[in-house]
Amino acid sequence: MDQLWPARPAPHRGARPAPAGSRRAPAGLVGRDHELAELADFVGRVRTESEVRLVTGDRGIGKSALLTAGARLAAAAGLTVLRTRGAAAEADLGYAGLNRLLLPVAGELVVVPPGPRRTLETAIGLREGPSPTPLVVGTALLELMWRLSASRPVLLVVDDAARLDGPTAAALTFTAARLAAVPVGIVFAFAARPDGLDLAAEEWTLTGLDEHAAAELVDREFPDLAPVWRRRAVVLAEGNPRGLLEIAAAALAERVADRQGSGPTVTDAFRRLVEARLAGLAPADRDFALITALEGVGDLRMVEAALTVLRGEQTVRAEPSRRVGLVVAQDRVSFVDPVIQAAVVAASGGERRRQAHAALASVLSAHPARHAWHLAEAAVGPDELVARRLDDVGALAAQDGDATTAERVYSRAADLSTDPAGRATRLARTAGLRAFTGDCTGAATLLSRARWAHPAITQTPLYACVAVQIVIEGGGDLDAAYRLLAGALATAVDEPADDALFAGLRQLARLCALTGRADHWAEHDRLLRLVRPQPPAFLRATATLAQAGISAATGELPPAEPLPRQVAALLAGCAERPDQELVRHAGFVLASIDQLAGLRHWVVRAVVNGRELPITRGRLASLGHLCLDQLWSGHWDQAGLLVAEGLALIEAAGLAAEAWPFHYVDGMLAAARGDVDAASTAAGELAGWSASRAAGAVNLLASRLRALAALAAGDAEDALRHALVVGAAPVAGAVLAGERMAATLDLADAAARLGRPELARLRVAALADDEAVGGSTRLALVAAVSQALVAPVDAAGPLFEAALRLVDDPSPRWPGGPQAELWPFERARARLACGEWLRRRRSTVRAAGQLKLAEEAFTALGAHAWARRANKELAATGQGRRPGQGGLTPQELQIAELAASGLTNRQIAERLFVSPRTVGAHLHRVFPKLGITSRAALRDALVQRAPAC
Repeated sequence: MDQLWPARPAPHRGARPAPAGSRRAPAGLVGRDHELAELADFVGRVRTESEVRLVTGDRGIGKSALLTAGARLAAAAGLTVLRTRGAAAEADLGYAGLNRLLLPVAGELVVVPPGPRRTLETAIGLREGPSPTPLVVGTALLELMWRLSASRPVLLVVDDAARLDGPTAAALTFTAARLAAVPVGIVFAFAARPDGLDLAAEEWTLTGLDEHAAAELVDREFPDLAPVWRRRAVVLAEGNPRGLLEIAAAALAERVADRQGSGPTVTDAFRRLVEARLAGLAPADRDFALITALEGVGDLRMVEAALTVLRGEQTVRAEPSRRVGLVVAQDRVSFVDPVIQAAVVAASGGERRRQAHAALASVLSAHPARHAWHLAEAAVGPDELVARRLDDVGALAAQDGDATTAERVYSRAADLSTDPAGRATRLARTAGLRAFTGDCTGAATLLSRARWAHPAITQTPLYACVAVQIVIEGGGDLDAAYRLLAGALATAVDEPADDALFAGLRQLARLCALTGRADHWAEHDRLLRLVRPQPPAFLRATATLAQAGISAATGELPPAEPLPRQVAALLAGCAERPDQELVRHAGFVLASIDQLAGLRHWVVRAVVNGRELPITRGRLASLGHLCLDQLWSGHWDQAGLLVAEGLALIEAAGLAAEAWPFHYVDGMLAAARGDVDAASTAAGELAGWSASRAAGAVNLLASRLRALAALAAGDAEDALRHALVVGAAPVAGAVLAGERMAATLDLADAAARLGRPELARLRVAALADDEAVGGSTRLALVAAVSQALVAPVDAAGPLFEAALRLVDDPSPRWPGGPQAELWPFERARARLACGEWLRRRRSTVRAAGQLKLAEEAFTALGAHAWARRANKELAATGQGRRPGQGGLTPQELQIAELAASGLTNRQIAERLFVSPRTVGAHLHRVFPKLGITSRAALRDALVQRAPAC
């Protein structure tokens, strides 16, 4: 019997997507908080009125699990819950679905008048007689619903409704359309809204889990799965929970560790299931499914053209089969489940699969990358020509940041290589991509294979770059990594430069920045000068900016070229060729000299695009640069969210070597807000990271955090101690220039507060030269304020005036774009220092003006420890604001009351559907408004607060 509700591939035009959650929901579901909330609301409405809902979504998306959770919610709320589901084996059994639905209440059919009762009993097999029509059964079912709902609301749950037998489907449709105002709800679950369904019901399309929820599901079900495979499962399943668990189970059970990006691995049981389904199809339909699985893009015309070539017939027509998960929408064809797609490929014979690839290659000549890939897969043996074509494909994928595709392509190219040197090079490139995505064990294995293929590969920059990355990720000594890479580059610079050499020089620059050693930078510069032909502008800019960092730290080696020209070269390079690696390197350079704002467009694009791709070092680097940009521009809440995202990605990918920038930004946020414990924790993370790797530059950043946190806490002695460490540290390098010189303000502030300005004057004097501050608005401001703080009293006035001019007119002198929105924290500190000085000079009116502006800026940022310091000074002028005078917003009041009740930030976040970090940010603003400094004082403060709050 034909199904009454044939499935349709595309969702109904009026459907709205179900909101996607990202946290574990009640009832054991993950990532379905919003969906369960919708169901709970639906159940609540059913208590007083009729409701019909269609839940649609791909196979395996979680419809059944969600319906089960909804049924439990309804039962807990006191509803009568009746369930049924369609089954292919019962499609020809009339009223089989109705039988399953009504058997639990068969004893209650007595409440229905005799006529309808006999109809229902006959339909579900409790009474002999001719089968009634769906119209009669639907009328009787409607009568039953009216009677049952008179005592308790009723919920009917119909899962896999497309597979119901025809009579049941027709009867249920009839009933659903005529429920009127009785308290009865019906939920139907379909893969897609059927074309023939004429029912006025709200449709809710269930979408896949987001990346965080998918990762949480895998972690819960497979806690022992390696991080790299957890990440692959999340990427490959595309949010489909069943596909996600199938891939994870296969990886764990079969210890899959072959080739990253080769597609989902299918268990034997699942493959046998798909093989059985394929066996029931016509030969042309089986080939159609195979070509669709291999084609990958979903272009129906290309699939049909390749099918014609494969079958050797003039025109071949095949029908996409839902039995193997194929759906067609207009000119697109795809599988509803990526695991089914992989299983179709796995179930095909090797020879037929090769022939299908050859057919696809023959029709994709206008698409070089796809053409080359299918040629490679159709090859029956080594083919150097095809391998070279794949080299081009891999290079394009890597440039686009798609490391998984690039790795798969290079790996296949290595398999096809006839030249040992070419094979070794391709294996080394594959290893580099493995390391780039965090799989250093796999990368080491591939490097070993490359050495066996061609021992001379060990002398190349390509090999050295990968080896260095493995050393860094493993916590190895950076000095040893530097010597390894510098040695390889010293040999390579005698030959004409290529991309591998330039990549090696970029890696060497990053190593120099982490070690902070002047001799390392000097060797980097020497190697760069030997490169022929001349290296790209952005590499020359690295050398210039490195020299600027050394000059700022030691007073030696002045820049060889004007820095603004080099900044312009970097920005132009990103505009001309905005690939992920170039943006990563430019961000590293520009972050060192406070010029990230000019790169913001490209960094944001790299971060957004990267979210659609597997986690890589390049993606994390861009995310780290965006964190710094948001920190510097005063968007601290956003910076905090980005930090949390970055650290979560690092944990998921196992890329610990990329964690230090996020810990630094996290610590800076905590220190500026006066959270000494959090800042100390971040400083400890930085110190621990740097200790095993001998990364002096990173260790210096830990001291910077401790100094700023101590200042916020009012401990000038401790701040001075740590600030002196920053100033005296024997490190040099561009990456440190901006942050190290900005720390001079911490030193000057602490020394001035202790009445010992002479301790800071030597370091402050180094900032007097405009070349030393490199044209940075922030560093020029820091230099001016620091000089004013440590100057003799009679000389400080003009210096503070100069600092205030910079505060009011932060015009850039470099091509990085406007900086008026940058450095709000530093500008507020400048006003605070000036206001304090003016108050001590008894210029109270002018002092109050600067102090009020400083307090407002600190409060807006959430730097409440600094705001309190400004308010204390302001109060001394007679114009201060009393603690607790500021009013609470409704959300601040709600969060404060929940915190006062004893809930943790995480518990508050779960209740209000926000992040714990957002809760913390609100509480940071609440404390100074209520005039308190601890969570324990919240309850009393709320009871006693003035009505103005």
